[in-house]
Formats: sequence, C-alpha cells, structure tokens
Amino acid sequence: MYIGLNDIGIKLFSGGRHDMEGVGWIHTMLFIGLVPCFIMLLIGVFRDKDSSIWLKVLSVIIFVLLIYAHLEIFETLGVDVS
Repeated sequence: MYIGLNDIGIKLFSGGRHDMEGVGWIHTMLFIGLVPCFIMLLIGVFRDKDSSIWLKVLSVIIFVLLIYAHLEIFETLGVDVS
C-alpha cells in the first residue's frame, strides 16, 4: 500500500504534468524500490516454517498481481495529454 501511495504521490505532485518519458523515469524509480521489497518478501515468506507451500506461493502471486493492477490502473496518472 505504501509503495503504491508513494508512486501515486510522485505522479501527481512532483513538478507538474509529465510526458511518457517522465512516466518511464517514475516507473524506473518504482521498480528500484520494488525489487528489494520483492526479495525481502521472498526471504520472509520462505523462511516461515509454519505456513504451507501453497500459502507461500499464493502470497508471492498476490504481490505480483497487485503491482500489475497498480500499473494498469495508474500508469498514465498525471500525464499531460495535450
């Protein structure tokens, strides 16, 4: 949730409207933050001895789907279309 809110805030309030190159830079910064978060998620999930393998795989899939949905919904937020 915090990663998504940070991305939305940057797209809306970081110096005005953006073109698609600016959105590319914003997405680059987003993925620079998402890669360490995904690695920490993988380490934390697979070190948990009490959970089943199904729950571990499901949590990783949900993380990826949430990021995909966020990018689909908010990809062009703040882009100047004129």
